[in-house]
Amino acid sequence: MPQWDRIAEGVCLVGGPEISRADDATVFLIDGGDALALIDSGAGRSVRRIESNIREAGYDPAFLLLLLLLLSAVFILLILHLTYLQHRLNISDETMNYHRREGLL
Repeated sequence: MPQWDRIAEGVCLVGGPEISRADDATVFLIDGGDALALIDSGAGRSVRRIESNIREAGYDPAFLLLLLLLLSAVFILLILHLTYLQHRLNISDETMNYHRREGLL
């Protein structure tokens, strides 16, 4: 099973059924230059594998500023996963509240 895959300049596949866990949706890391964005976050049980994949792809998860969650049947797990990532990566409440006000979370 591959650990991650660079699919385009600045876009890496860091999670998904063939990357992290079978129950994960596809998780993309987007390099925006000054910050990173994660599209989806897995189903919740693979956060360490996804974080490791981000590092192995050459990125620092501390620069992760935006997490776009896609609505799915496991939405509540995604919210719990988001909370875990916020604390694990030391994303401030102020940053999270900004994204909520902007409709990004």
